[in-house]
Amino acid sequence: GGVVDVIIDGKTGYTVPPKDALALAGKIIYVRDHYEEASALALKGHAYAVENFAWGPAISRLLKVYSGERV
Repeated sequence: GGVVDVIIDGKTGYTVPPKDALALAGKIIYVRDHYEEASALALKGHAYAVENFAWGPAISRLLKVYSGERV
């Protein structure tokens, strides 16, 4: 669980390799220089999180599991 479940690199956010300060710095600079693209990505990320991880969808999936349906 965690970031890898929420962020789809380049679609709902950006990821960088763990413990790679240069990659993180590069991505921060990229976001700073591409504000509109980053803002659009942030909106997509929020929508993805709400759609997939809010209580409503989670409960719906859980009820399907309990009723024997494939999720």
